[in-house]
Amino acid sequence: MTSAEGDQIKINYGVENSGPGTINITNSRVGPGRERHDHSAPVSSGPARTAPNDEPAEVFLSHAGEDKDMVARPLASALRVHGITVFFDELSIRVGASIRRSIEDGIARCRFGIVVLSPHFLVKQWTQAELDGLYGRQLAAGGPGFLLPVWHGVTYDDLLVAVPTLADIKALNTASMGIGEIARQLAATIQGSR
Repeated sequence: MTSAEGDQIKINYGVENSGPGTINITNSRVGPGRERHDHSAPVSSGPARTAPNDEPAEVFLSHAGEDKDMVARPLASALRVHGITVFFDELSIRVGASIRRSIEDGIARCRFGIVVLSPHFLVKQWTQAELDGLYGRQLAAGGPGFLLPVWHGVTYDDLLVAVPTLADIKALNTASMGIGEIARQLAATIQGSR
């Protein structure tokens, strides 16, 4: 904390617990014309588990960037609360690392591939490349069970047109259940195979 009299600025930097599930990081500048900024970040009450680059994650979470805020980030967080290690780009790829190589390594070493199938996912080259790798892993594993689809804003008919090989795989759907329930069902499947 920095403090001064008169025209000088008082700056408070701190972290305060503002109740279950949230930490507020406060940057206060007090003085004439100064403002206060609060940044809140959700915190899980369970054991947060993210696989470092040298430890394989149990699941690789493939998603379009447009679905990160609404589905992918909350899903990754909820899975970690259930004790599942997750390869999630913003947590698993270190600064300075090759993004492509990190993703390929994550796909090669995971036990399951969770795919958030959405209209955005279906039209992007990057997500299609991830899907190719994950589908190859499913074929190498000898059949279904590796890919765990989550539908977000898509229908069976949409998938029959875009990715017919995934249309018949039992999926969870954000239209009929919340992220918490989706994470609970995925965790049960993953933990049941340990």
